[in-house]
Amino acid sequence: FTYDHDVVLNAVFVENNFNVYLDAAGGYLQSNVVSAKYNEFVSLPTPDKVGYEFEGWKYNNEIVSMDYYYLHKENINLVASWQNKTYTVYLDFNGGTYDNQTILQNGFTYAYYDKTTNLKDPTKEGFIFDGWYFEDNSKFDPTVAYTYDSDVNLIAKWTDKYLISFDTGIEGYETVGSFTGAQLE
Repeated sequence: FTYDHDVVLNAVFVENNFNVYLDAAGGYLQSNVVSAKYNEFVSLPTPDKVGYEFEGWKYNNEIVSMDYYYLHKENINLVASWQNKTYTVYLDFNGGTYDNQTILQNGFTYAYYDKTTNLKDPTKEGFIFDGWYFEDNSKFDPTVAYTYDSDVNLIAKWTDKYLISFDTGIEGYETVGSFTGAQLE
């Protein structure tokens, strides 16, 4: 362009808006996009995921602040970081004994949706261990992955053990066996 008079040019700046794309990594978010402006704070939402604690949003494998100061000149992706929730399972041996003193005193840690197949049976003189039961009297199955949302108490249940011997009247032909109370009824 050629002008035969003076021209005043005014620069007009428009703020660039960027998007922060959120990957909840298996969690739930109402919206997975947050608008951002360069050199301003962005408040990031907190996602939910059953059985997990939200640790924060990661950018390039590092946790960023929930009030994120946006210094990028392009759209970015953030990924949710999660930690399994853990609970304590306390054992009531109901008069029985157990060989692991740590579990006796402190219970054991259980991660959400894990199985507890390594739980050993306690012993009690004169009784047969019938299993672990929840406080509501339902039987605990160590092969099931339970979804606790708080600490849990398990109670040992016992069945009486009876020693019965049958005298056949013939020398050397006595029979001895153990039976539970339920088997004798």
